[in-house]
Amino acid sequence: ERCLSQLGFDAGVDVDFQIDIDVIKMAIKGLARQYPQLIVPQLPSTPQVMGRLVWFDREEFLKVIAKCRQDHVRTFLELGVGTGGRARALYDLQWSQVHFKSNTIDLNPPGRPQNSKARPVVPMTKRLREYLTKLREAYPNAKHVIEFNGDAIASSIRRGFAAAVKPAGFD
Repeated sequence: ERCLSQLGFDAGVDVDFQIDIDVIKMAIKGLARQYPQLIVPQLPSTPQVMGRLVWFDREEFLKVIAKCRQDHVRTFLELGVGTGGRARALYDLQWSQVHFKSNTIDLNPPGRPQNSKARPVVPMTKRLREYLTKLREAYPNAKHVIEFNGDAIASSIRRGFAAAVKPAGFD
């Protein structure tokens, strides 16, 4: 820790440094497993700088949904809870991947090869199906399921989510 402070790093603030330390720790652990006789240095622990993990129960989720002022935020939340899909898979989701006849959503777009972060075909819950049916009727010309001002979401809904969470009584 003394070395870190002498180098001018504040481990509680420097996110890139935290990531670098974590990568180095993983590499050292891998070497130690491969070469048990190897003497490995102990790197200092740095505080986690990620946001708090908060789990909503059903009532809290419904509170947040009720405070969503923008369709793209609510749609992201409904899809996230209804499918368990990764954020990028939800942002990329197109209406052609939503199959109302088979009551499924294919989180992997056509032509995208599956990789270690698999995007499965998932069944729609009754709630999600009802929501998506209304959404499709409201935006019949939309290409993506989650759109803002007619465009796909490029990065995240962070600000929209924060705007819904605060009035629902969460920070």
